[in-house]
Amino acid sequence: MPVQARSSRGWSCSELLGRTRRRYHAALGPALGMRAALVVVRFRGPAPRGALSTAAWIALYVGQALWWLWLARWGGARSVQGWRAAWLLDPVAWRWDAEVIKLFAWLSLVGSTFWFILGLVEPAARLFYP
Repeated sequence: MPVQARSSRGWSCSELLGRTRRRYHAALGPALGMRAALVVVRFRGPAPRGALSTAAWIALYVGQALWWLWLARWGGARSVQGWRAAWLLDPVAWRWDAEVIKLFAWLSLVGSTFWFILGLVEPAARLFYP
């Protein structure tokens, strides 16, 4: 006879899924010696308190993308070399030449674009602005 998993409140999996739309019940069986766990997943819910608005999120990304593009494509890497690179980019960047600064700018642009898209899809990611 199969064992039916129950949550700590005594609800079965079908009862939990029937009560909520965005909650999913994940249960590890008694063979593993673990209790059932309730996992809450949010999809495009309201932005949590303290998160940036969508307009501010887009404006900050545009400014950041222009900064990385200036360094990577428009000659900013040559003018930032030396102690300015350590102050503006990274503490060890004072040793980098223009080509390494361009590579750093391209990689940072890719990373910030990924984070921007994630922040558009999930507003909770805007709490952790890089």
